[in-house]
Amino acid sequence: MEYIEGISIIIPTEGRIVLVSELLYALVEAQKNFHLPSEIILIDSSQEEDKSILAEVCKKCDARLI
Repeated sequence: MEYIEGISIIIPTEGRIVLVSELLYALVEAQKNFHLPSEIILIDSSQEEDKSILAEVCKKCDARLI
C-alpha cells in the first residue's frame, strides 16, 4: 500500500458564512507553516445565496466546495 503524506481538512457546514470564512482564512495562514501537501474541502448545505458567497471565499482560499 502506498502512503501519501499530507492532510485533508474537511468542513461540514450550513449557513455560517462569517464563521466559515474566518476559518478558511485562518487555515490558509496555517498552511503556510505546514510543509506537506494539504487541501481544504468545504461541504455546504446552505441556501443558494449563502452558497454563492462561500464559493467566492473558497476560490480565494483555494478550497474545494462540495
